[in-house]
Amino acid sequence: MAVFGRYNHIAWSHLVEKGYEPIIEEGDMDILAKGNPDFIAFNYYTSQTVGESLDDGNDFSHTGDQHEIVGEPGAYRGSVNPNLQTTEFGWEIDPVGFDLKELRRIRKQSFYGYQKLIATNGEVR
Repeated sequence: MAVFGRYNHIAWSHLVEKGYEPIIEEGDMDILAKGNPDFIAFNYYTSQTVGESLDDGNDFSHTGDQHEIVGEPGAYRGSVNPNLQTTEFGWEIDPVGFDLKELRRIRKQSFYGYQKLIATNGEVR
């Protein structure tokens, strides 16, 4: 949406399927189509580990206030990465989650010709 000014058909189908389809008034899509970003920003706070959905009604993980709802019944469930330390708030600390290799990949990739900005990267203590 933010780059092309229109909803991706896969994302839109998911919204409809889940009952989250936004109410679109006349002229809304024209306004959205004219909106263009100045840059693309990347925010990184923590990684997330997922596991197989058991479709048992417990596919939502509550591993800390930043991961209040992770999972989708029948698709996947959030899980805790036992290899990571956590903060006092229960946030996982993943020092290599957004590493130099990933930053280099972002720098090299076009991203539709827009400038790239790393806005947030990791935990602040």
